[in-house]
Amino acid sequence: MKNTTLDYKTALIYGQKEDRVIETVGTLSNGKAFEIGYYNGTNKPKAIINVSPATGCPVGCNFCDLTESGGPLPAQTIVQQVSDMARLASKIDGDAFTQKPLKINYAKTGEPVLNPAIVASMEMIADKFPKASFKYSTSLPDVPKIRERIEELAHFASVYLKGSVQLQISLISTSESYRQASVGTQSNITLLPLKRVGDLITAWHKINPRGRIPNCSLLVSAQTPCDPSLITDIIKPGSARFRIRPVITTEHSLLNGLNAASSIKIEKIMQQFKKFGYDINDMGTPTPTESQYALASNVTRNRILKGHYPPGIWYVGPDNSLTPA
Repeated sequence: MKNTTLDYKTALIYGQKEDRVIETVGTLSNGKAFEIGYYNGTNKPKAIINVSPATGCPVGCNFCDLTESGGPLPAQTIVQQVSDMARLASKIDGDAFTQKPLKINYAKTGEPVLNPAIVASMEMIADKFPKASFKYSTSLPDVPKIRERIEELAHFASVYLKGSVQLQISLISTSESYRQASVGTQSNITLLPLKRVGDLITAWHKINPRGRIPNCSLLVSAQTPCDPSLITDIIKPGSARFRIRPVITTEHSLLNGLNAASSIKIEKIMQQFKKFGYDINDMGTPTPTESQYALASNVTRNRILKGHYPPGIWYVGPDNSLTPA
């Protein structure tokens, strides 16, 4: 398959080098658009490039600003996203990008389990960027071949020795009814039931026993139920780490009734999970720049497509000029 020609209208530059976010939108010749991001800073052990598996998503989660469907992207286009963002990040931040290990995160536009080319793209990226690590972020929609896709990833992780391969599950909540209600009302897709999520985690460990244990991310709003006692028999302590991530409120999430959780609630949930023996991963907490500019996935995509740029940032136009918004 030939490489796809991508067009970049602009890139938005948020924050300073100490807490940097750069995001842009790639568009295909058919006009379909997807988001690409770069995250770096003083407190990040790795520079992160966040790529899109697709041009849309049929799941329609109420916390995600992506509201339209779109097809999966070929492996070559995913690799091209990494190369193009690497060049842009190097141009803007120079050594800040090249002096750190690189992590590729599949978590922008689209759901990775709906794309059969993800592992192939990882293999190609590893050839171009030695020692790259990978994170596969999925909400685990209940679709055909989902177990096959996760097992393929586990097999790749078990033999990939240049860097780490992490499975990140957007568990959302410990309440099954709340999780299922988070899917868009116009979607005919449901999320994988918690029991089957636990089975997939068990399969991951069986195939990849020496690899990183999966992350389970709870996307906590003021309304989100997070009770570890509901899942201790399903996702056992030690089989997964939990990331307690506050929902970044956006116009879309607020319309869906998701209000910001208090720091008191977040701390209480963390302590409850620790009490039940769960390991807590606190690296997923939004940085000040992400919080200040409400940088949830696909927010920048919507800003660029609509031409609505928040004040206080810079943007890079098609002529590579830097302009304050």
